[in-house]
Amino acid sequence: MRPNLGSYIDDFLLHGNETAFAYRPGLRTRRWSYAEIAKTAFQFARELEARRIEKGDRVLIWARNSPEWVSAFLGCLLRGAIAVPIDYQSEPGFISRVQEQSEAKLALCDSATSHLIEQTLPAIDLDQLTFQTTHHPSTPYRDRHRS
Repeated sequence: MRPNLGSYIDDFLLHGNETAFAYRPGLRTRRWSYAEIAKTAFQFARELEARRIEKGDRVLIWARNSPEWVSAFLGCLLRGAIAVPIDYQSEPGFISRVQEQSEAKLALCDSATSHLIEQTLPAIDLDQLTFQTTHHPSTPYRDRHRS
């Protein structure tokens, strides 16, 4: 039995360069390895730490399914943040209510949703996640403040 969902990242490290995701965002098929997912999750957890997102803080994920989405979700788990996934086809009014009720500190959007998010909430474009987090180490992330 797993202690938590975040423990899946250990399996991702074991599978290394095997293909974890293959998808077509356009005309070409993109492939992400398990190692790439883990690396991006570690970097995103560090980005959350840099943005002072703490254990229990909520992070909206309003984007299409993608390897970046999975990496961000795992990064939230590693940091102890609560991921609040929302169907990317949801209406902006619904998103505003979820944002308000969840007291989210950050939103993760993609090109289909980024222009619709409230301006009062900091946002990260998931389409650019790997570029926005490359300055963080990609080594395994262990949050020293988590219990």
